[in-house]
Amino acid sequence: MLDQLLQRIPKLLLGFVVIVGVLLFLLYTDPPKTLCDIQMEGVNERLRANFYADANRGKYNNSIKEALNLCLESNSPGGCYDLFTRYNYFEKQVRTIPTECGPHGSVVPIQDGLQRGIKILVEIAWGGKPPESVYDKKAWLDSTDLGLYCRLKQQYIRLAGKEKWALFREALMNSLPGADKIDRKQRWEKSLFSFPCKGYY
Repeated sequence: MLDQLLQRIPKLLLGFVVIVGVLLFLLYTDPPKTLCDIQMEGVNERLRANFYADANRGKYNNSIKEALNLCLESNSPGGCYDLFTRYNYFEKQVRTIPTECGPHGSVVPIQDGLQRGIKILVEIAWGGKPPESVYDKKAWLDSTDLGLYCRLKQQYIRLAGKEKWALFREALMNSLPGADKIDRKQRWEKSLFSFPCKGYY
């Protein structure tokens, strides 16, 4: 029955149907790579080797998890050195991602990484309670650390957009210890979010 049906179909049409079928199958199983896919492959490869790399490779004193924990526990320049060094490298790699790739699905983990870096810096500056005054909002962060914050913020806005940045900023600002005890204006003025980044990029 199938043989008879195939014999009735012109060979040229049958060949065309087979070729189209094969192409559709290949597209489904291995879709063509976009420029963003190719760009992100390179970025992710460099991050695996130089940002997430374990301490035994000799570049850092601690693994990425240890570096994060040490920074949060010590809350000091020395304790955060490894983590901030990694994040400086991370930001340099993020800079190479074209802006038009921001909405691309492969960039979502990068946006998450930027959020984590910003969150750490904002929480360090804030401390366990609202700073006493607007002049204390930097805590022990020096100009290099503030520059890192500003660059991470800039890259997040560039890739995620201002609207997503505003949502992230407000959620984080409201979650800081003791933030619910002061009004929004004070939260803003006493948090790192109000730091003027001009000249720190």
